[in-house]
Amino acid sequence: GAVAKGTGGLLWVLRTAIVVLSRALRPLGRAFDGAYRALESRYPEFLGMALRRPWAVLGIAALLLAGGIALVPRTGVSLVPELSQGELVVELEAAPGTSLARMEFLARQAEDVALSHAEVQEVFTNVGVRGGAGTLGRTGERERHAATLLVRLDRIGSDEDRVAAALAESLSDLPGLMVRVDRPRLFTVNAPVEVEVRGFDLNLLNQVAGDVRDVLRNLPGVSGVEEERRQGTPEIAIRFDRDLLARQGLTVGDAAEALQARVRGSAATEFAERDRDLNVLVRAREGQRASLEDLANLRLDIPGGGGSVPLSAVASLGFQEGPVEIVRRSGSRVALVEGRPAGTDLAGTISRLETALQGLNVPTEISLQVAGQSRDLRESVRSMQLAILLAIFLVYLVMASQFESFRLPGVILVSVPLALPGAVAGLWITGYPISVVALIGMVMLVGIVVNNAIVLVDYVNTLRRDEGYPLDQALQEAGRVRLRPILISTLTTVLGLLPLALIPGEGAELRVPLAIPVIGGLLVATVLTLVVIPVLYRAFEIRGERARIEAEEGAGARAHGVRTGDLGEGEAAPGTA
Repeated sequence: GAVAKGTGGLLWVLRTAIVVLSRALRPLGRAFDGAYRALESRYPEFLGMALRRPWAVLGIAALLLAGGIALVPRTGVSLVPELSQGELVVELEAAPGTSLARMEFLARQAEDVALSHAEVQEVFTNVGVRGGAGTLGRTGERERHAATLLVRLDRIGSDEDRVAAALAESLSDLPGLMVRVDRPRLFTVNAPVEVEVRGFDLNLLNQVAGDVRDVLRNLPGVSGVEEERRQGTPEIAIRFDRDLLARQGLTVGDAAEALQARVRGSAATEFAERDRDLNVLVRAREGQRASLEDLANLRLDIPGGGGSVPLSAVASLGFQEGPVEIVRRSGSRVALVEGRPAGTDLAGTISRLETALQGLNVPTEISLQVAGQSRDLRESVRSMQLAILLAIFLVYLVMASQFESFRLPGVILVSVPLALPGAVAGLWITGYPISVVALIGMVMLVGIVVNNAIVLVDYVNTLRRDEGYPLDQALQEAGRVRLRPILISTLTTVLGLLPLALIPGEGAELRVPLAIPVIGGLLVATVLTLVVIPVLYRAFEIRGERARIEAEEGAGARAHGVRTGDLGEGEAAPGTA
């Protein structure tokens, strides 16, 4: 009884809601009905005028298509839209050798600077770790002279690029710190703009990487340019003179081994403690190896009891910066220079960068290659182009089997490129670039826009085959009858996608570019389908009819010639004396 009572109450609520909604939407329905009746009364006349001027209609459609293609560079092309997560990642790096306590003090100063910004809500700090905070695919690397701050903003949807620029500017005043401010990267760990400088000589690599960095910083539309290279550690380089060593009866191996024994120590004996054997190292006193001068005065024994010689007599000593790491890609040493486009047009930025790099004077042993998200973008666009072509091919196969014709599916598929101006214009108006998400929407659009053309062409065939309508009359009657279902199917699809495009919130950067191309492309394609498809249908049918007539006349002429040639030379044709 309780279940039946609850079910009855639910049905009553649903019925009441339906009644209220019907009354509320009644004015909207009357408005739509009035607009439809006005359109229905004028559409056949307009279609008849279009059928009489086919070249003008096709010219206007071609101009719209060309305009859509020309709008692509202005819209911009990117890999994926940047998600607003309300977070920023700040990487701090001090000089190598900085103690952990000193790094903690510098990180606390950076915290205070970050919290002084009104948009910053809280800051999480990890001292002794470089990178990894808030970035998928990066776990961070332990380094005493580095720290990573995860800055959380007060709300999602803040102007993160502006806050990042302001934060980087204020943190740059901290002495002794290299600062990098970035947004967490999702879907890819590659930088948006990345140049690989390939070669073997590390000094030459760093020099050319510096030139590439200057090119990127002077390139309009690129911000956050940095060289992905850690500060080197100071070290002492000892270079032996082989001739001087030979005069003393030494080899490079002997000298290096003796020097290692003086500085690092050599195992003189072993000391056993319980179950462990410990090596006893013998090396020079701390005061004999504390400075560069002390190392230069270390004595190397000459074989055969010939005394000893100071290290400075057979080698040159000096300070240099040693690399912390050597990055390799595909077996080659590389130096990476990264940046990010100031706007959303990644493809345009990459094109300008490639042009600028061509004017850079690069040694022959060094090569440059644009990588990062540009490589991912090329691969993604190539795969999406293949998906669109495959979708068109499959749709064509289905229609060819249903219409039992290879010509009519080609006419219907013209509605696919007619959707391009609307799809690109929708993205341009809303400020979203053409991304992989938008291309997925365009793949969906291939299967949606052909429905209206199928409905129209199928009814034209029915009128001509079953009712015996002439071509132009069949086109106008089919357009008038099918106008309402075409408009209703388009409006229902558009209205169903509007919440996806209009409702803000988390993830809107991925939802909106998916819905906008479908909405814009479907609206424009519907309008053009109602005019362009009948014009094309008529043109192809007239051309096919002429070809059939010419073929029949040619076949009749050949048959008449055969009958005449079959008569013998002494025979007369019928009807002749």
